[in-house]
Amino acid sequence: EDLLIPFVTWDYFTLTIGDGHYTIGPTGDVEKSRPENINRAFIQDSDFADHIVRIIDERTYALISSKETTGTRPSVLWYNPTAPDGSVHLYPFPVSADALYYSHIASFTEATLIGDTMILPRNYDAPVMWNLALWLAPLLGRDPSQIIIGMAQKSRQDLIGLNAVRRVKPAVLDILRVSYPSPQY
Repeated sequence: EDLLIPFVTWDYFTLTIGDGHYTIGPTGDVEKSRPENINRAFIQDSDFADHIVRIIDERTYALISSKETTGTRPSVLWYNPTAPDGSVHLYPFPVSADALYYSHIASFTEATLIGDTMILPRNYDAPVMWNLALWLAPLLGRDPSQIIIGMAQKSRQDLIGLNAVRRVKPAVLDILRVSYPSPQY
């Protein structure tokens, strides 16, 4: 039901000299899972030294006057979660083919099993338990109680609400207000 089971993960790709714009996603320059957002980033150079990249918002990126400036290595990153591929914008453009590592929220495409244990985020315990009880009751020849039905529905709705907050980012609208002079009669 597209409940979006989230987890935080690190990923990376190699930068192209002189290029500060990349797309990440199923059809992007970097064919990996499209990040919902990018939380942290750093560049690892050929000597395996890490250099922090500051994450900025669109408004701050727009204030950079010469976005295609080449520098020693990128120091800021703006991520636009467009679809189907997200867009990474780096400033300044890289002068070496270093690796950009980034932390982002992703979603499981399949459950992760380690031995006999399924790894899920902590806030999935109640929805899994109550909905499993609801599902198993008829198989055990019983009618689920109203408490089980209620808890299964509530925990599922809570989970959907939690994940919707992660998925949908509020739109920011800048509205230009124009005032017109009153007509003179």
